[in-house]
Amino acid sequence: MNNNNVNSMILILKRISVILLFTTLMSTLAACGGSDSGEGENPGGGSNSGGGANSGGGANSGGGTSSGGLDSGLDSAIYGGGPFYFGGQVTMDELKHSGFTTINFWTIHVNSNGDLVYNDQLIVHEGEYVGKESWPAEIASLKVIPTSIDRIQFGVASYGVPDFERIQSLIASSGTGPSSILYKNFQALKQAIPSIDAIDFDDESNYHVESAVKFGVMLADLGYKITFAPYTAKSFWADTFEQINSQRAGAVDRVHVQGYDGGAGNQPSTWNALFDGINVSMGLWSKNGDSCAQGRSADNIEDAFRAWQGKLAGGFIWLYDDVQKCNGSKGAAQYASAINNALDINKSSSSRANTPQPAHESTFVETSTTLSWQAGFSGESYQVYLADSANFTDADLLTDTSQTNFETETLLEDSTYYWRVDQQGANGTITGEVWSFRTKIAGIAIVDRTADAGLSVTARGENSPNEGVAQLFDNDAQTKWLDFRDNSWLEFAFADQQAFAITEYTFTSANDSPGRDPKEWTLSGSNDGVTWQALDFQSGQNFSKRYEKKRYSFDNEIPYAFYRFEIENHGENITQLAEVELIEYTSQE
Repeated sequence: MNNNNVNSMILILKRISVILLFTTLMSTLAACGGSDSGEGENPGGGSNSGGGANSGGGANSGGGTSSGGLDSGLDSAIYGGGPFYFGGQVTMDELKHSGFTTINFWTIHVNSNGDLVYNDQLIVHEGEYVGKESWPAEIASLKVIPTSIDRIQFGVASYGVPDFERIQSLIASSGTGPSSILYKNFQALKQAIPSIDAIDFDDESNYHVESAVKFGVMLADLGYKITFAPYTAKSFWADTFEQINSQRAGAVDRVHVQGYDGGAGNQPSTWNALFDGINVSMGLWSKNGDSCAQGRSADNIEDAFRAWQGKLAGGFIWLYDDVQKCNGSKGAAQYASAINNALDINKSSSSRANTPQPAHESTFVETSTTLSWQAGFSGESYQVYLADSANFTDADLLTDTSQTNFETETLLEDSTYYWRVDQQGANGTITGEVWSFRTKIAGIAIVDRTADAGLSVTARGENSPNEGVAQLFDNDAQTKWLDFRDNSWLEFAFADQQAFAITEYTFTSANDSPGRDPKEWTLSGSNDGVTWQALDFQSGQNFSKRYEKKRYSFDNEIPYAFYRFEIENHGENITQLAEVELIEYTSQE
């Protein structure tokens, strides 16, 4: 068979497969009563009581797709100080299994020379990280599955320390550009600890809008999100919010209002109207004091948050240091449970069985295959469902097992299968996501050409070494490529100018910030790197969750040595992707 006939046959078979898959999906949606609700990550949005853990555990519990991150759009956070630095991996492991979804490291002080000091520990000096050597890895472990945590924040400032006054002075003297000490030091912090998602503003004295806005815009340009932690001065926080987000859309995405000490009288109703549709999270103080006679018990906090249900974007606990002292190693889990139960917050998607193999929407899967997954935290046993539609019944229960893998019987060729893993454990039954895969077509193999040795990838920009182009094809969705521009490009060149007829590619969304996701792009091919032929154009694209892999097919029979994506994102000044695959279909001998 010559190459032209092979390519023609492949195109015909692919079109037939797409038609069959589309027909199957339409039938499934009709059977389920409608289309996907498009539930996505909503880092600061209003209450959404949908999607609690299913306590019944039956097949008809309707396990839809995960939103990636917070299932309900709400978060539960805890602030902590010294133990987060000196407690080591033991403390990190406790937090991972606590049920909190956000961890706030409190707090960074900014010295008059720009040094960053975590409480009394110098961590960044003259553009270099000088803190505890093991700390970045300990912090990174917070997000390693199994975990309930999907956001890490670092506070800046505290009551009684003139940090924001110093920030104002530093901005007045040297600005916030790449040569300024503020920029260099916060860039060094991000590079040393890339798992930091956000900086938490705890200005309790300066309240200078202009310098706070410049500081916030600088942080957004460095890849940070911003959380506000006010207790008073509503006009300052509202003005700062409006001005930062008008310059960097979505940069400030959470507001944690203090409901204790000086903010003890605060209510969500008086703050929610200030932040352009973002509901606030309220914070309460755990048991504290010399004899732990002050503050609130977990039960008391649960009652308080129940009274606010429907009015909040989440809740937080002040302070882990006190929780540890008054409640011991299980205290964090008790307080997390209080908030999660009161506000009907599902823990992050990593609470569920996750990381399926075959990966979701895989194609050309062998007909004899082993299904495997990673356990969510507290997983003890797993009910595995497999069927030819996503509308599972009890008859589709494949196995009930304590293992995290199961070998199937021989499956049909060129068929789409749907599967789901419901996890049982200390948190009850947690209904899994619905995953799918398609078995191989006889005589045709699928090859991901980004796995080829010698592949060269370049980009308009990258945040190396941790967020560079190499992370695009490392087969790890937890890593990513990041460019500090709203429009970017990626170019792939095969070794020795080998040429391949790519007809499909995948994009996987990165860990955070949907505004950085690609929205519109053109894929072109070339055989000299100069003259380009447009092959595929996509617009209006949205990723419904973090780490979502989306697959795109197009007609192409010409092998090219170079492929290039011209990308426009959703409006942020940073563009990012976790993974890219370039797929070729070839005849199988």
